[in-house]
Amino acid sequence: SLAPTSTNISSGAFGGSFAVTPSNSGCGWTAASNNSFITVTGGSSGTGNGTVFFTVQANNGPPRIGTITAGGQTFTVNQANGCTFVLSPTNTNIAAGGANTSFTVTTVAGCTWTAASNDAWISVTGGNSGTGSGTVSFSVQSTNGPARTGTITTAGQTFTINQASGCTYSILPTSANISAAGGNGLFTLTTVAGCSWTATSNAPWITITGGSSGTGSGDISFGVGANTLNARSGTITAEGKTFTVNQASGCSFTLSISSSNFGAGGGNGTFSINGIPACTWTAVSNDSWVTITGGSGGSGSGNISFSVAANTGPARIGTITAGGQTFTVNQANGCTFAFVPTGTTFSASGGVGGFNVTTNAVCVWTATSSVGWVTVDSGAGTGNGSVTFTVQSNSGVARSGEISIGSQVFTVNQSAPNAFASVSGRVVTPDGRGLRNVTVSITDPNGVRRTATTSSFGFYSFDGVQTGQNYTIAIASRLYRFAPRVVSVFGDLTDIDFVGLE
Repeated sequence: SLAPTSTNISSGAFGGSFAVTPSNSGCGWTAASNNSFITVTGGSSGTGNGTVFFTVQANNGPPRIGTITAGGQTFTVNQANGCTFVLSPTNTNIAAGGANTSFTVTTVAGCTWTAASNDAWISVTGGNSGTGSGTVSFSVQSTNGPARTGTITTAGQTFTINQASGCTYSILPTSANISAAGGNGLFTLTTVAGCSWTATSNAPWITITGGSSGTGSGDISFGVGANTLNARSGTITAEGKTFTVNQASGCSFTLSISSSNFGAGGGNGTFSINGIPACTWTAVSNDSWVTITGGSGGSGSGNISFSVAANTGPARIGTITAGGQTFTVNQANGCTFAFVPTGTTFSASGGVGGFNVTTNAVCVWTATSSVGWVTVDSGAGTGNGSVTFTVQSNSGVARSGEISIGSQVFTVNQSAPNAFASVSGRVVTPDGRGLRNVTVSITDPNGVRRTATTSSFGFYSFDGVQTGQNYTIAIASRLYRFAPRVVSVFGDLTDIDFVGLE
């Protein structure tokens, strides 16, 4: 018989023994191992009572059973599981977008294992069990939340997955404009629940007054101090997003004069700007025909010079902005006009006429008649155009009128009506006696001369004299002197008498 008949040992190396008791002290026996991992180290044979010594090698595999046969009896060795497992690698870092990857399990043949995820966002996609060495494949979902850590348990070992933050942030609005007096503002940071953030002012004159940190979406409020100097900009940073605060200048400037007037020919001008030395300013023309020629910028006080181009159009107003102040440039009308033709002549019956106006495309004009008997029918426009007018009939002397646009004049001449009259009178001596056979002449405006001879009592007469004209009447006598006269004929003229001078 054997005592004991078996033993249970750990996976480590072991040394042990058991007793052999034969039924008769004269009985002989032998002991032999039936397995390679068990070695009989003493008492391999004997007669009568005896002891068998043995060793068991360490086990790095699954549980195993071995035996020793002694005197025909069996001694059983039960050795515990000696499987060990190595994961490679033991952890991994995954981006917020997720990934599919794997790790290896190293062990000896026969060792079994299983793999299981401990988190819902991690899925084992291959090698969830195996025997001997193998590979575990897994998938990590994307995240839009904060950084997280999960695990897969494999053969009692832990594989760790660290996933980066998927938090994204946005702000609205992205900037604010604050007056020089200062004030308060607010903007909203938007993200998902669980995502943490902080807000930091990057300028000493901007103070975070609420929402300097938080989790999930939230408001960030701030205060801005008064500004007594130049305009300035500062920022608040919230999780990589930049909110800009623009504050208006607290500087104030005055101009020595506020405006200047120029003729159409243009010219040069200057004015002064006054402010404290720490305050900077710029001078900018707001119109292409006004050019800054000096003092386009500076600090404190200074002089600003400018030039004004010649004007070929209507009167115009331009401005220069200097230190936030407005300087006004007024320039006179530079429009010029040309007429084709420059004048016309009408008969006494009148009629309709016209002429063309040539000028700059932006020049506005209106035609005006200087006399009541010329009526402008159409005479206004911008740029090139035409004027039409009506001339009334004339029952009097020849006459002249004007139609003006700006300083240009179109002349309208009208003849007198084609009527005739008679001119008569008497030529007498100083004492009132009529002179006979004296030659009297009458000359029209064109130099045409007619003559008549006085009667026995000194009378003369001319018929067929055209009205509306000026005529010269002269007397030719050897005895007396007579001064010639110019008379305007509108109808019959009688008693155009001449008295001789001694």
